[in-house]
Amino acid sequence: MNRTGEHAEAAFLHHVHRHIEDVELFLPTSHRTKVDVALCRPGSKLVRVQIKKATNQKLKNGELGSGFKFMVGSSQGGSSTSKVKRYTKGMFDVLALYILEHNTWAFYSLEDIEGTVSKRWSKNIGPINNWDLLKSYL
Repeated sequence: MNRTGEHAEAAFLHHVHRHIEDVELFLPTSHRTKVDVALCRPGSKLVRVQIKKATNQKLKNGELGSGFKFMVGSSQGGSSTSKVKRYTKGMFDVLALYILEHNTWAFYSLEDIEGTVSKRWSKNIGPINNWDLLKSYL
């Protein structure tokens, strides 16, 4: 895992307690799974979460724009999207996207992103801080 992923995971661990009461967190002991964090409330099933950090996209003039992009899958070496292993049913339940520059989270169900290589995010095309989606799994 790279440092960017570590920062996003630490941010999630910090923020989840601010938005969901009585939640218990479980961390895998290796990165052989696509699950970065599992969480549950007492008496509920485990919800498996994959955490990603969005990357600010540059404009043609080299300046940073307002849009962000994130990979929906795991890289198999190199930066080519043809080498991305796409997420498939059963790998996890929810993808949590951290937009550091806005200190914002966007949540996607696996069904909404399954099979795609990458997605774009901006304040105009959200979602923005949709913690209710994550709560709906608990």
